Amino acid sequence: MFLVLALAAGLIAWQRDRVSEAESAKAAARRLATVADSLRSTDPRTAALLGVAAWRIAPLAESRSALLGGLAQPERDAFTDPRTGQDVRRFLSDGGQTLLSADAGTVTARNVADHGLAATYRLPSGTEVGDVGPDSRFLDVIGPDGSGKLWNLPLGRSVAELGDGSLWGSASDGSAYLTAPTDGPGAVRLHRTGDGKVLFTTDLARTLSTAAVGPGGRLLALCPAEGPLQLWDTVGGKRLPGAWEKADKTLCGTGSGADGGPRLLRFSADGRRLAAAYGTTALVWDVRSGRGLADFTGAGITGFTQAALSPDGEFLATADDHELAVWRLATGGTQVFHRPLSKDEAIGLTWDPGKPRLLRYLDGALARAEARAGHEVGNHSWNHPDLTKLTPEQIASQLNRTSAAIKAATGKAPTLFRPPYSAINAQVKAATTLSPVLWDVDTEDWKYPDAAKVAQTVIAKAQRNSVVLMHDIHPTSVAAVPQILRTLTARGYHFVTVSHLRATL
Repeated sequence: MFLVLALAAGLIAWQRDRVSEAESAKAAARRLATVADSLRSTDPRTAALLGVAAWRIAPLAESRSALLGGLAQPERDAFTDPRTGQDVRRFLSDGGQTLLSADAGTVTARNVADHGLAATYRLPSGTEVGDVGPDSRFLDVIGPDGSGKLWNLPLGRSVAELGDGSLWGSASDGSAYLTAPTDGPGAVRLHRTGDGKVLFTTDLARTLSTAAVGPGGRLLALCPAEGPLQLWDTVGGKRLPGAWEKADKTLCGTGSGADGGPRLLRFSADGRRLAAAYGTTALVWDVRSGRGLADFTGAGITGFTQAALSPDGEFLATADDHELAVWRLATGGTQVFHRPLSKDEAIGLTWDPGKPRLLRYLDGALARAEARAGHEVGNHSWNHPDLTKLTPEQIASQLNRTSAAIKAATGKAPTLFRPPYSAINAQVKAATTLSPVLWDVDTEDWKYPDAAKVAQTVIAKAQRNSVVLMHDIHPTSVAAVPQILRTLTARGYHFVTVSHLRATL
């Protein structure tokens, strides 16, 4: 009897000790979580370590919050491009080490690390920048007729004619670039950067949705509409088998421009890994074995807009409408870093090749901010040509490329376009499904850089259902807007989007 009572008493004491130990662990975890939260902005590394420790001691709501909060690291650096204006095109090149800014025939190159000006270049008169080339020495330059050239900035001359085709990508080391038709099937060609020599070519029966060039141009990934994804050994001229061929055909989209968001393909710098991102899905494969390594889903609503494999292929960085995130591929796609993007939009997301854990991106929030504020973002062509002087194919290219860029930035494709110089005819209308928009009040603000004059022109000429033409690239036009709004609002006018105006007529 005494033995049984002694055993029972010992069991009760042992259980009490276990409860007390668990409560102590919870209290310790809560204290660590509190300290982690207090250090998040001043010492993020220690905050992250304390968050991990708190979660390991006791998986509580507080320790989970500290763990996830520790993943959000602050920016290491940021700087504002001194070149201002709505028409400035910006590109990150050389693994995010060089910022190229182009406007009005002038291109500046800045060193991102020290923010210093590296070089200034001039472009031929009448040309516009389409895209960045294989590295910071090259740009895809579009002429007045819509044809493209690969322009060598230091040499000041064209090194390759792109014609009606488009630049679809380049090797991370700048050794090769890819050209293909802007729309529709046709020949896809891989070129050597130095002299434009064709290294590999293949014909696609469907429109190319997206592509990626591997290091040295030795690998090429092509995603024709409806799939399947193709991986080519360009040196041996053979198509490589692998799990990518069995991926859902929605990976490559329809090629019609109606797909929900961009299709992204990315190689790692060593060519061992290939990643694809479409919608909210990300897939990663090992190129040598052909097997899948990761398949995961992001938390954004509109899907991934950017993706980049780390130089060693161990991590995938992504951006969407929700956050900038990094995923560990060794565990199938575990999120190990996130940064909210409530106001920013990441463009040109890239890893620094010299610092393998450093990410860089451009803030492209303007178009999205305009859309979120209730404004209507329309199409005005890719590089402002007179559309009536182009072929139907060139017209379609001008408008389709712009619509795709707007959709990538805002999440919504435009339905309207304003023809440059108000030049429009039956051929232009037949080449697009977009609805043309003209105006009845022309401020001629490009001719008169006077805020008071611009404001008085609008106030004097505005009538019911008027469409007013102004250019926000001119500071005096922006300065005129408050007086216009105040005066016309006092007269009973309401300001609406063009689509709203048309719906009420």
